[in-house]
Amino acid sequence: MSSDVQEFLQQMQTAAITSAPPMRRGVEEVVEAGRRRRTQQRLLRVGGAVVTVAAVTAAIALPRSFADGGPAPVPATVPSHSASPAPARPAAVYPAQPFAWGFRGYSAGEFTVSDPVLVTPGYQEMYVRRGAEISRMTGATKNTDLTAPAYSALLTVYRPGVFQPTRWAKAKPVEVNGHAARYSDDMRYHAGDDLGKFNNGPKSALAWQYAEDAWAVLTSTTPAVYTEAELLTVAAGLTPAPAKPAKTALRLTWTPPGYVLASGGITADYPNGATFMAANLMLVRSLPAYTALAEPVDAAATGTAWIRVSLYPVEFTEDSHQHPGKPATCNSVTHGLCYRMTVDQKYLYETTSSDGVSQDDLRHILDSAQVANPHEAESWFPLAP
Repeated sequence: MSSDVQEFLQQMQTAAITSAPPMRRGVEEVVEAGRRRRTQQRLLRVGGAVVTVAAVTAAIALPRSFADGGPAPVPATVPSHSASPAPARPAAVYPAQPFAWGFRGYSAGEFTVSDPVLVTPGYQEMYVRRGAEISRMTGATKNTDLTAPAYSALLTVYRPGVFQPTRWAKAKPVEVNGHAARYSDDMRYHAGDDLGKFNNGPKSALAWQYAEDAWAVLTSTTPAVYTEAELLTVAAGLTPAPAKPAKTALRLTWTPPGYVLASGGITADYPNGATFMAANLMLVRSLPAYTALAEPVDAAATGTAWIRVSLYPVEFTEDSHQHPGKPATCNSVTHGLCYRMTVDQKYLYETTSSDGVSQDDLRHILDSAQVANPHEAESWFPLAP
């Protein structure tokens, strides 16, 4: 995977901090250096600019929240620069099941919030896109100018009783729809985030109670920092939906003994996800508690053994990883990296893992997996603990 990032300060209008998924040269270097969570920075990242591009989503396969044919965002009437109460909406009730959706996408001013794209036993997440933000990568594959809708913030909705606002003690008190909230102009997604010179620096964020003892957090994730008024606008539109099982286009029919599901959805946990991904499953040997959380859980950083299985449109993958009609193949340099193409050759699914997982097991995971059409949600598979 190419770890080269585009110098977006020189070309801000390309909105590009680029590294494509299975393009592994940079990942191999980082994995061998210590397999920190940054090893997954192969995915497209938006820069600091907003770029309007017509019909981008018609050209490539993308998560349903942004792709052609996917569910349309649900409009939300909210003030442009205020957190005053919005029109009456259904009370938010978080699903009882560990892997179930309970919210839906909506629009708030110039912002589009996706349907949930990731779920864990303790929270679910949604992309936030300003206008027509895009990510662009140049020269990473034979497709020399790939683009995808980009997000510049993440909305994390926690299960009641899970979130503890300990990091927000000095944040500014505000309100969202009449509920207690806190705003900070320097609150990163993870307290220790350091994503390099392109994405470092202060990040604005907002935490609020969307129901009794239930919190949501909205965090900017790029140099395009959100203002307090913008965060309040997005937060005011949070839209609950009837609980339904979370599903993905990828199902594992075999996993090594002792591994359990920690998260799943259309994308991966930050900063490993991107809008062009089609599915992702995160397995761990020891499941985190998902209680008393001050921030989202990085399961791969808890010290447990882990396996990530991801599905991508083939145009975002490296040519050397594409072996039509063949069983899973493993990378000769990066131990945990194995990959296989779908029968129709439109997608590639791959594994990455911590040390201690044999390549035989990783190949078995891929060769026994089932893949549904990412554009036909009715054919997807329910997530199971």
